[in-house]
Amino acid sequence: MIFEVLKNLSNQDRIKILKILSQKSPRTFTEIMNQLKMDPGSDAGRFGYHLRNLKETGLISGGKDDGYDLTKVGEKIVEFIWDLGDLVRTEMSGTIYVRTSEYSIESFDRKKISESLVKEANVPNDLAEEIAKEAEERLVQSKIRYLSAPLIREFVNFILLEKGLENYRHALTRLGLPPFDVKSLIKSQSSSSNPSIIQRIAGDAILEQYLILNVLDHQIGDLYLSGEIFIPNANLFILRPNSIQHDLRVFLDIGLPNLGPSISLSPPKNFRSVLSIISKIFDISNCSREQSFDHFNVFLAPYIKNLEDEEIKSELRLFFECLGYDFEGFGKNINFEFSVPSYLESAPVTLPRGKIGGTYADYQDETERLLSLVLDVLLEGAPYNQPFLSPHHFFKIRSDTLSKAPDALLNKLVELIAKFGTPFIINLSKTPNILNFNMTGSLDALLNDFKEVEVDTMRTGNMDWIVVNLMRIAYDADGDEDRFFEMLEGKLKIAMQALLQKKEQMEIRLLTDKLLPLLSFPYRGENYFRHENATYSISYIGLPNAVKILMNDSKADSKEVIMMSQRILQTMESFVRQARSTSGLRVCLKQSSSNGWNAKLAKLDRKKNTVQRIKVPKKFEFEKYSSSNYNERLSPEKIIEYESILQPMLNGGSFALFRLSQQDITFDKVKQLLLSASKSTIRGFGFGFPYTYCSSCQKPQVRISCSMTEMLDLTS
Repeated sequence: MIFEVLKNLSNQDRIKILKILSQKSPRTFTEIMNQLKMDPGSDAGRFGYHLRNLKETGLISGGKDDGYDLTKVGEKIVEFIWDLGDLVRTEMSGTIYVRTSEYSIESFDRKKISESLVKEANVPNDLAEEIAKEAEERLVQSKIRYLSAPLIREFVNFILLEKGLENYRHALTRLGLPPFDVKSLIKSQSSSSNPSIIQRIAGDAILEQYLILNVLDHQIGDLYLSGEIFIPNANLFILRPNSIQHDLRVFLDIGLPNLGPSISLSPPKNFRSVLSIISKIFDISNCSREQSFDHFNVFLAPYIKNLEDEEIKSELRLFFECLGYDFEGFGKNINFEFSVPSYLESAPVTLPRGKIGGTYADYQDETERLLSLVLDVLLEGAPYNQPFLSPHHFFKIRSDTLSKAPDALLNKLVELIAKFGTPFIINLSKTPNILNFNMTGSLDALLNDFKEVEVDTMRTGNMDWIVVNLMRIAYDADGDEDRFFEMLEGKLKIAMQALLQKKEQMEIRLLTDKLLPLLSFPYRGENYFRHENATYSISYIGLPNAVKILMNDSKADSKEVIMMSQRILQTMESFVRQARSTSGLRVCLKQSSSNGWNAKLAKLDRKKNTVQRIKVPKKFEFEKYSSSNYNERLSPEKIIEYESILQPMLNGGSFALFRLSQQDITFDKVKQLLLSASKSTIRGFGFGFPYTYCSSCQKPQVRISCSMTEMLDLTS
């Protein structure tokens, strides 16, 4: 009997049949033939002969109907065959060496493949062993003498693809950049003054790949890759919230808690140490984009009571200069008040331990004085006559600001706008129900619309935002309104699914991993960052462009354009309200801040049009995608009129920009516009005008430049 078994093993096809059944069984007659790549027409007789021999010697059992399987003897025999193959390969053919990801060289071991499949992709043990054996067979047949871990991974991934095991392949796919892309990246950044940007971009690419392959539902990933939706923070989507509005009083109370080696500060005892702790917090990158401090001059007012103006200005100037020195480009924002807000008037002042400070209502004079000195420093500007561009500074105009604030303060604000155009204005004068409203440079806004004013607007922020490409929807709808709104609803649902997956990831980072120490340290019985109060934003791009396609008229009247824009935003805002109700999340609609990815989305749409020939009139094809609510250069009066219609729907943040010509950059014109906009329902606005800086004479220039080749555009 042993002789018959060994005789059976002298045929290579029979050994292959046993190996195939060891990988997966039972298998049918046809399945085994296909694995052997035999022709059913010409090889069926020969194949049947091999099966009969294996069955007669007791190595396999079964038949055509139920499929064939290994017997216990067959299992032992095939196990011996695998072991014998390993021995022969090692002793007679030489060891196959593998360069591992740990930068060591080891002998090839099939078990490590199956272990990786189980550990990394949760592949069932039997299936993992089957795939590992097949990978070994192919690698041996290829006669490769020197392998690398990535090459083995590619072999295994190809086998997974052949078997239709796409989900396992995603989990096992190696992330990274090809050598050519790394070389191109280094070359493209050769003029940069910060080599760490190269490192960050390369790391971002890996995190983005991981998000698409291993975190997001495949439908979301496909829409992102095709440009139908956009995830601005794809590189940090699974790691950090988008932005936070800090409550400075926490750090005045306890200092900067122990967040790791050399990251802790005692409670500040004076004005300088308060500014120092704010600077330190800005440097701790626990957010993807923006950090902000609200009520800056209110909370710092008690710390300047006995200081001279020049001392305060000196500290402020150093503070702004240090914050402006920012290679990484993370958003820094400060919100200022003209007076102590009503909800803070009776709040106890936070001062160094043991000092009695009364309430913030007691420091109205100091609040105004500190704001005046801040404006003085900003007016003087940064070194070499440049404006302070970082941090962004937001000035809140409340219902009583225009009537009660000293004229000197408003006039200084107007002077600053007319000189540099840098201030952002938050307008609360016509919204009595909104006690607080703050914003960041990425237009993330928080207002008291969820629970109560403080927990809604401080120690929380924006988890993330998803951008819907309205231009793509308009193209795909071929300008049909009904189809457009139907497709818009579908894209909004996908965006909401992505935000729900963001919520899952951030709860793990904050509550389980404790990966974000600045946000998750305990304070008075809860985490510092109130994640349950954070907003989740849906945004849009290409609104005015899509409107023109829907109206099929590039010269449509502005009022008609705004009416269609209003209808689109109302549809989105209605979806957001429903999503907030069903999910329990603080979902909101926001305007998109401008960025380089506008051009990326347009490029993807051009590519799709080339392939699919979307039926859109040529006059509308792939214009520059606008982050604004309108394309035309409207007069300030029209902007106020239209934004008063659109902005109230954008609780997540919005911004109107008044672009002034050179002749309009006067104190009187700026003040008139400031007062006019402040009396409207616009919530966020600012001013823009041609501003350049001459590196030769080191002076800001508006109308005349010393040398056009030496101009550095500083328009924000």
